[in-house]
Amino acid sequence: MESLTKDELVSLLRAAKANRERDWLMMLVGFWHGLRASEVVNLKRDDVQDGYSTVQRGKKSLKTTQPLIRHEDPLLDEHSAFFDLTLKMESNQRLFNLGRKHFWRLFQGYCKIAGIPRHKAHPHVLKHSIAMQTIQSMGVEYVRQLLGHRSLASTGEYLRVSDEQTGGKLRSFATVFKVSLTCSRFDFDRKRRETMENSPSLLGLITRINHAATDIRKRTASVADILGGGRPKGEGQSSTPDPCDLHSQLQRILTKLECIHDNLDRIERVTGVVTPEGVQAQDEECVPYTTESQVNNIGSCSNPVSLPRRY
Repeated sequence: MESLTKDELVSLLRAAKANRERDWLMMLVGFWHGLRASEVVNLKRDDVQDGYSTVQRGKKSLKTTQPLIRHEDPLLDEHSAFFDLTLKMESNQRLFNLGRKHFWRLFQGYCKIAGIPRHKAHPHVLKHSIAMQTIQSMGVEYVRQLLGHRSLASTGEYLRVSDEQTGGKLRSFATVFKVSLTCSRFDFDRKRRETMENSPSLLGLITRINHAATDIRKRTASVADILGGGRPKGEGQSSTPDPCDLHSQLQRILTKLECIHDNLDRIERVTGVVTPEGVQAQDEECVPYTTESQVNNIGSCSNPVSLPRRY
């Protein structure tokens, strides 16, 4: 629904006020009270009393009594202007001595001076403008009473938006949404960096875990090599794996796992965050043959191996 922006309204009122006080007041009262052109020109002296205006609206709308608006900006202050105008008038005399068509022509002329587009150059746009500018802040029920609508459905028309308005809101939302995601990622990185800086011991613990994991990968490769998975059979080399060598490598792997376990416990105590349960599964995948029975049954080495409690 077409309506004037605040800047367009101000330009229109300034153009009218510069030419004639009466024309400016007609447009101002039409805006503040959401009046049709016929309702503006039919206002009488008795309709404005004690700081209120009473209007019997057309098209079977309600009769409304609303306060005259005081405003710090003289351009938007109708109260003082009405007080000065009614002092010179007799009872039941019309406030604006002109007809509806004359008002239309005057309005179109002032719109042209103010640079308002032609499709908005009609007095009814004043009613649309006050409705569109207040419906979000005041609510539909208050705007219904302001405009004198009997049916809420009539006021609901001002809630409709065009595709152009929807597109603008969507673009604004997309911009804010993108910025929000960027800020969230930035905050996460900043908080993580601050945590690391404030807890130097964390850096040492994580470094130890990384070193232990690297050593486990190397020794796991050695175990596979011992079992014949990667070592070429050379001259004089036995085809049977050395049990003690295999036992030694597995023992060192388990020692490194115990080191990782201890450091994870320390991280939990420092940060208060329980380490993921998935760590156990990931470590087990890296170390085949790590059950206690398998380790102790390899070869002739008699020393049993104790598994870490996490495993």
